[in-house]
Amino acid sequence: MTTYEHVRKIVADQMGVAVEEISAETEFKNPAEEVLLDSPEEQVAGEEEYKFIKYLEADSLDIMEIILSIENEFSNDKDKITIPDAEIEKMISVQDVVNYLDSLTTM
Repeated sequence: MTTYEHVRKIVADQMGVAVEEISAETEFKNPAEEVLLDSPEEQVAGEEEYKFIKYLEADSLDIMEIILSIENEFSNDKDKITIPDAEIEKMISVQDVVNYLDSLTTM
């Protein structure tokens, strides 16, 4: 299973949505929500007739639970992964999380 597939499954499980609805571009929050430019239910068309969720509408507790699940999933007895708060703040989409985790293996 790739890093993307792991993260996608964790996010789907945590948010209670089908894994097929999560894409690399899925964002944890709707950046336009505060100015009411986009509908929270906005979706983008995906492959195989699936509709990918564009915005998960995750609150801060959802995000922390996702991060804790990811840290647990990607840690082992030898190497414990802890994602710093400064890095979490930069993570807007599923792909951002994948990129961060992949960068750990190239260090």
